[in-house]
Amino acid sequence: CIVFFQPKIYSLIKINQPIVDYVWQLISVSIAAQIGTFPITLLYFGQFPLYFIFTNILIIPIATLIIYGAFLLFILSFSDFVAQIISSGLTYITQFLNSSISFIEDLPYAKINAFHLDGTESLLLLILVLICSFFIITKRINYLKLSITLSIIIASYNIYNGYIKHDKTLFVVHHLKDKSGIHFIDKNHACLYTSKKLSSQDIDIKYNVSPLWNNWRYPQKTSQPSHL
Repeated sequence: CIVFFQPKIYSLIKINQPIVDYVWQLISVSIAAQIGTFPITLLYFGQFPLYFIFTNILIIPIATLIIYGAFLLFILSFSDFVAQIISSGLTYITQFLNSSISFIEDLPYAKINAFHLDGTESLLLLILVLICSFFIITKRINYLKLSITLSIIIASYNIYNGYIKHDKTLFVVHHLKDKSGIHFIDKNHACLYTSKKLSSQDIDIKYNVSPLWNNWRYPQKTSQPSHL
């Protein structure tokens, strides 16, 4: 997708200023990458990052610097003094990168969490991206009609799937870090009980339980964990 979409996106705006042009190149790469990966992102994370352009403008140059630095470290590893300097520099750069990503992630409205896709929907979205690509290449109206039809099918499937999930009952046992959790889900109610006290903002809730809430469309604010 980057190879296909990036040149077309980049060609939309002509910039003669080298620095601004470089930033526009990064933006076009970010948009192209997002087009190809967003179905997978929605499937596995249930969210869409709204600040991905700003994040990638920061990540791409720094990640490139880290790669070159690591390669240089490998070449000059015979010198302990030089290797120590490069290693320390890479450590600070990596810490800065992680801190910057965390800062952007914590900004208001940094992402949308209201996505509930399964494997079928993700596959249909990928097919939709391909069909849209064919339309861009060929300009054939049949591909446009097919993309509209597929969009309607995806929307209908999502509504039907949400209705089916909303009428089910689940009992889930979670193995969390240093603790266990029991999850009762009955239609539009969800209760989580844990062996140790933790808040709804705990990392275990964020990465192990929240995806289940998102997938089964339960508001997180109504599913606070309780300590057994």
